[in-house]
Amino acid sequence: MNLTRTQGHTMRRRNRAIRSASRYRFVRVKVMFWLTKYRGALLGTRMSASIVVPSIRSSLGRGYSSAMIEIVAVNVGVPRLLSRRNDTKVFSAIAKTPIVNGTPLWLSLFNLAGDGQADLSVHGGHDKAVYGYPSEHLPRWEADLGQALGPAPFGENLSTRGVVESDVCIGDRWRWDDAVLEVCQPRWPCSKLALYRGRSDIQSRMRKSGRTGWYLRVIEPGEVVVGSAIEVVERDAAGLSVADAHRAMGDRQLSDRLLTERLAHHHALAVEWRTPLRERLGLDHD
Repeated sequence: MNLTRTQGHTMRRRNRAIRSASRYRFVRVKVMFWLTKYRGALLGTRMSASIVVPSIRSSLGRGYSSAMIEIVAVNVGVPRLLSRRNDTKVFSAIAKTPIVNGTPLWLSLFNLAGDGQADLSVHGGHDKAVYGYPSEHLPRWEADLGQALGPAPFGENLSTRGVVESDVCIGDRWRWDDAVLEVCQPRWPCSKLALYRGRSDIQSRMRKSGRTGWYLRVIEPGEVVVGSAIEVVERDAAGLSVADAHRAMGDRQLSDRLLTERLAHHHALAVEWRTPLRERLGLDHD
């Protein structure tokens, strides 16, 4: 009985510590936002209040070592019936549900606790452990599609605020509480997104717009807390953005051969992206 009571006290202290850490990180992001918003007035210069991560755009290519990215929502889902056509059933975990702030989750090498994939041959795995999508894109999508999107509209695990595809680089490393992640590829949308959104044109729209989001691999598994922020702990020296990788994949005529070559030799880029680029260049698989 004493052992049970002790364990209970230990668990309560641990949960309080987790909540305190989450609140600290959230407040830190908010403070950075307000500093960014009003720094221009303080210095007598004009600055945009729309940038949550201070100077992150102007710091690109200059190797800044630390910045915070706000996580607007964390979403998970398990495979369920997505579509039925005659005798064919299509299952997918693209429909995801937001998790309440303060909830601790285990992030393994392959996914967040409570998240799953129906077809592991094309979804999930080490190079698609977590899918992040910029919340900045959502108003534009609602206007383009003429519909309210709702939570996790593209099946994203992380809805972020502060960076977009042109900011985030392949090989960048992010610390999220106890876990470390690495940006490894843009998204190339499949047919299940079209089924989920009920739009046959959504794949071509996403590819054409470049508003793809990105996948992250997990370098160090660990416990994360919903509502805490992400710290950018390492910027990849190559400086090749998610937008660059997306552009190179669409450049079948090799109009920018140098960009394709740089990405084809970038080992942080997922193999499923690197291989077709190398084939296009006539290189052997690495």
